[in-house]
Amino acid sequence: MKRVKELYLGFSDATNYSQRGNKELFNHIFVKNHFLDEILEPSRYFLIGEKGTGKTAYATYLSISNYKENSARNQFISATDYEKFYKLKNQNQLDLTDYEGIWKVIMLLIVSKTISEDDSITSKFNKSNVKQLITAIQDYYNNAFSPEITTVMKVMDDSEAVAKIISKVVEIGGGIKNSTEYTETKFQHNLYYIEHNFEENISNLKINQDLTIFIDGIDIRPDSIPYNDYIDCIRGLVHATWYLNTSLFSNIRDSKGHIKIVLLLRPDIFNALNLQNATNKLMDNSVFLDWRTTYATYQNSDLYRIGNQLLTYEQEP
Repeated sequence: MKRVKELYLGFSDATNYSQRGNKELFNHIFVKNHFLDEILEPSRYFLIGEKGTGKTAYATYLSISNYKENSARNQFISATDYEKFYKLKNQNQLDLTDYEGIWKVIMLLIVSKTISEDDSITSKFNKSNVKQLITAIQDYYNNAFSPEITTVMKVMDDSEAVAKIISKVVEIGGGIKNSTEYTETKFQHNLYYIEHNFEENISNLKINQDLTIFIDGIDIRPDSIPYNDYIDCIRGLVHATWYLNTSLFSNIRDSKGHIKIVLLLRPDIFNALNLQNATNKLMDNSVFLDWRTTYATYQNSDLYRIGNQLLTYEQEP
């Protein structure tokens, strides 16, 4: 047996387990419980819990394990991303609707890029239109375009150029049914044009397996961003993902798999958003990580199982 000081208790930040050398350890110590299956339910769009309750751990595990043949990606919002929104607001006089439009484009690009790179999600033939649009954007950025939010935010600065690129792809490809013609140069119109074309193509996909995109890091507000602007930005993100989850992804016809976006939020941030039907969203569309137990029943609790599993790692029987 090892001494207490010799015990390995893992990382405090679950993002470290996404690194290749740490995945085996994480798979060993991770305890699969009812939370894991609830998160994968099609109508669960929010993963809510206090700091340290395991939101990132669940997103990381699902991103590296292909649990029950579900594909998942964990995307992080950084301080730089919030600062970009704040800059866009000051430059373009954005309101809440504009925040929502920007987040829609960001989420659609992340989903499309993920689909274009993974043949297990849908066949090469079926995703040809989406891949063609992503390839055109990739070429514009000299093959430096990736699905991380920080990189996708570059499209906001270059929205007019990206809209023109998509317009050329659509024109060469013979057009997309009901596609809006590109005629405007205004920031909001450019975003709508990009959004419309990606929505049109994603709605025609046949997904082979479920795809979940986790958005992490939402709770970290940079000191340089006023609180009210930060909340407006997050509220726009929630409205955008709610629309995409309920109006676009859930209505893809004849699709075996399901696409959804899950937001990782602290309870205080969720409450501060003042969402419409917030109670229903919390009850029906959220997974709340609650590890509380009692002294009388602690040995049957998930919290006890996690501690026990961690302490048995590389220990003698």
